[in-house]
Amino acid sequence: MKKLISVLLPVFLIMCLISGCGYNYRESFKRFDVAVTLDTPDDIYAVTCDYSLDGKSLGLQGASNADETKITDGVYFEFDEKNFEDNPELGELSLSFGLYDRLRQSLDEEERVIPVDGEIKIEAQYGREYRVTISGDKQSGFRAVLAG
Repeated sequence: MKKLISVLLPVFLIMCLISGCGYNYRESFKRFDVAVTLDTPDDIYAVTCDYSLDGKSLGLQGASNADETKITDGVYFEFDEKNFEDNPELGELSLSFGLYDRLRQSLDEEERVIPVDGEIKIEAQYGREYRVTISGDKQSGFRAVLAG
């Protein structure tokens, strides 16, 4: 019996380390993520996310590849308690997106944001991941929907 315990205990500890023992890192750091997937034949180089809480505009985040190449899969936006300092209790979060089909090469160039229809509304909670799909093209327009 002692030999069995000495074998099973290390295996159990390793399994706990691998699985995190039910640990939710997003909730522990008071954060949630919004994963955006692009479903378009167009080349997109940056995505912006304008966010407001209970109708009050709070900020804008942007995401692109560090090497300025087109986005092939999608992007992540991370939100933590610093984004909501004046609103410690989260409420209805509204997300509006914009796309860029090219990056500005100089400060003299005008930025051209492509609007995305479909404001996303969620009851934001720390510890969650929300998934958004942006589909369409430049000809017919883009639309954002909250995925399952």
